[in-house]
Amino acid sequence: MWIRNDLINREYRNPGFSLESIADAMGMSATYIGRLFKKHTMKTILDYITEVRMQEARELLSETELSVGEVAERAGFANSPYFYKVFKKTHGITPAEYRKSAKKCIRQV
Repeated sequence: MWIRNDLINREYRNPGFSLESIADAMGMSATYIGRLFKKHTMKTILDYITEVRMQEARELLSETELSVGEVAERAGFANSPYFYKVFKKTHGITPAEYRKSAKKCIRQV
């Protein structure tokens, strides 16, 4: 991908990480980068960052006993209510329900 994945993978935990910060790091216009990214991936940079954050959150929920608030913070969400809302919208269940389901699946294996 033309936007270095290492930049996204290194910075996604920062709640202030955004299209604008990527543009600053690359020395390019945010509008231009956003347009190119969407053209090549069919999703916005924010959608992609959210996907990366959700992947981290799912792993933390499955593999740790961190509180949902701590998971939200470590995954790069600015606050727990926003994390909860995005998680529920994305997965159809709450983070706590996901954790319970994931732990149940692990025990069955």
